Amino acid sequence: ASSGRAALFAAQFSLSHLFWLLTSPIAGVAGQVLGLGLTAGLLAVLAAFGVGYSAFVWPAESDPDPPHRPPPVSAPFAGPVNPLE
Repeated sequence: ASSGRAALFAAQFSLSHLFWLLTSPIAGVAGQVLGLGLTAGLLAVLAAFGVGYSAFVWPAESDPDPPHRPPPVSAPFAGPVNPLE
């Protein structure tokens, strides 16, 4: 399970940095050519497309109780911890 989580993190990290690498030069060039207002709108549309695509490809049914959730904490340890006690 730990190796699967590491692979998932690596994939997410790689994809996020890939798109950062692509959109950063686009923002710079478009900001210089089109102006900052139009560039902000262009990047907002690009972000909205990414959110829409993610919503489209996300699985409809997901496990409401994933196996990586820790078990509930028992009553004697629940609540805030006072380091002065």
